[in-house]
Amino acid sequence: MQMKRQIEDAFEKAKPVIGGALGGAAVVTIAGFAAGWVVTSGTLKAEVKDARVSALATVCAQEAKAHWLDEGKKLAALDGYTNDKREKLAESFSMSVRDWNLESSVQEHCNEELQEAIDA
Repeated sequence: MQMKRQIEDAFEKAKPVIGGALGGAAVVTIAGFAAGWVVTSGTLKAEVKDARVSALATVCAQEAKAHWLDEGKKLAALDGYTNDKREKLAESFSMSVRDWNLESSVQEHCNEELQEAIDA
């Protein structure tokens, strides 16, 4: 009987410690996800895709711009909010990424980077 009482007393004394540990673990988990310290596999895949698109679009824009200038054309011809020539140029230099299912994203970002190059 005395052993049972000792166990109950030990458990009662440990309740605040156990509660604090569980509460602290919950707070750390919530803060970690909210601050972006914890990365889920879905987030990681999205960030890898964004990094690939960004890198490929930069190369696409550089190559497209160099090609355009090598042909003796002026960048001003690609200016404008919507410009079919710029879109076709971006499309032709983003063709090499079909295997990764990124072509449309790269083309869109390449077009944007070409527009930024013209504005600079």
